[in-house]
Amino acid sequence: MLNLAMGIGLVVAPLCAAGLNLAPTRRIALALLLGVFAGIGANIGLGQQLRIGLGLLATGALACAILAIGFERSGWPRQGEGLGLMPAGRAFRAATVLLVAAAAWGIAAPYASGIGSLPAGRVTAAVMIVAMGLLQLGLSQEQGAAALGLLTTLAGFEVFYTGLEPSLALRAVLAGIMLGVALVSSVLLEPATGGIEGRRNG
Repeated sequence: MLNLAMGIGLVVAPLCAAGLNLAPTRRIALALLLGVFAGIGANIGLGQQLRIGLGLLATGALACAILAIGFERSGWPRQGEGLGLMPAGRAFRAATVLLVAAAAWGIAAPYASGIGSLPAGRVTAAVMIVAMGLLQLGLSQEQGAAALGLLTTLAGFEVFYTGLEPSLALRAVLAGIMLGVALVSSVLLEPATGGIEGRRNG
């Protein structure tokens, strides 16, 4: 059961990271970002150190809460534009996610078993999460999307680096960086220009 839970965590985190690029609203995007942290927290906590896993989950939850304050102030803007089931740009995003996921898998698979003592699945998941975070950064210049992408990328880096250096001091430093990114991004988000517009975008 323990190995099953760890495996589920490694599957959930990259899937949530990929979903961030397709999420139609910021509320869904924040839930997916929390899913990324929950997945990696479960894997690291059950397979390595419980306090590190819980720390990652707490950091992710706090970062999401900070971003939620900024999104609330900006009227919860949507990611996509247009009408219908497939807003403008969503098909392109879906195709890009598939291409980047395939490229990340191809890069990670040959070297996954040769990086220290990290399991191959964990290395592959880390590369996938980082790739999806960088894709989010590349697809949008909007402040909220950039924050989501940067936090996803940092979460993927944590998956990899925690296996090489499980130091609590370094975890605290990286947690401070993540919370700082969330705080600065939340402050920089522009307030909604009007109540009607904010409700329409919510």
